[in-house]
Amino acid sequence: MVVLRVSMVTILVSLVLLEPQQTVYWSKDRIYDTSGRELAVAVPLPADQTAPSIPSTLTSSEVNPQSTRLDWGASTDTGGSGLAGYVVYRGLLPVGTVGPSTLTFTDDSLQPNTSYTYTVRAFDNAENRSGASNSVNVTTTTNSATDDFDRPNGQLGSNWVNQKTGSTDTGTIYSNALADEDAFTSRRAAHYVGATFNSDQYSQIYVTALPKLTAAATVRMQSGNVDSYYAAGFDNNNFTTSNGTEKCRIWKWINGSVSSIAVDITCHVFSGDTLKLTVSGTTLTFYKNGTQVLTVTDSSLSGGSPGYEFAHNASNVVLLDNWAGGSN
Repeated sequence: MVVLRVSMVTILVSLVLLEPQQTVYWSKDRIYDTSGRELAVAVPLPADQTAPSIPSTLTSSEVNPQSTRLDWGASTDTGGSGLAGYVVYRGLLPVGTVGPSTLTFTDDSLQPNTSYTYTVRAFDNAENRSGASNSVNVTTTTNSATDDFDRPNGQLGSNWVNQKTGSTDTGTIYSNALADEDAFTSRRAAHYVGATFNSDQYSQIYVTALPKLTAAATVRMQSGNVDSYYAAGFDNNNFTTSNGTEKCRIWKWINGSVSSIAVDITCHVFSGDTLKLTVSGTTLTFYKNGTQVLTVTDSSLSGGSPGYEFAHNASNVVLLDNWAGGSN
């Protein structure tokens, strides 16, 4: 059976053209063949035959590796049935539907470093659809970086910035890894400036050999020579070791003042471990070798960049390697 949402004249003409040898019978709103088989149901066209106006000024913002925000100007509906909402298209694919009072949509299922084209159409309660809005092209960002430190011994280079002059140093490259250039002089802490990162970010570092004092992946390291950031790994220097050393911990530095946020005294960091710290909103999560070991919330810091922290009691010892950081 076919449901036909057209006028009676159109139905009859169509039937005559398509089935010239077939006799049909009309009864109220239904059409039958000679055997009594129902061929079609006629549904009257709605009174509203007018499509809404085209949404205006589609724009994109807040582009990151996995998502983008879209905003547009409101449509109006003069046909009488009332505006029902909007459909957002990525290319030819509808990816979201919102109500008539919502003029924004976030597409959060994208791939990094990929180009997309969006349009928006309005629809009313009679199922009339407007024409497409202007199209907007979006290319998601990469927002990630890696450093294997495989270069000659010496300074790290321009992609790394010391966290706080007089309080920290960047460390140095030695045998294609991170090392202390001098023993016990200061904490090594640096953030990566070779890419732009969202406030939601991650940092990961491989522990080649255990530093004596501290080793950590760090996030939201503040720019402007400010000693403030989150860290995850271990710190034998600023926190008690009476119940064990190299304990898995999340801590923070705020203007040079350190405090512990979370600790698991049953978990310890060893050489050969990969430490990863992620932050999303106010949630910090510490992973060791891909397994979550701690999660906690803290709202002290936002923005910033990922990086690392370590300190050791001997110079020119390979300690950390294979750093990676990026936006979540």
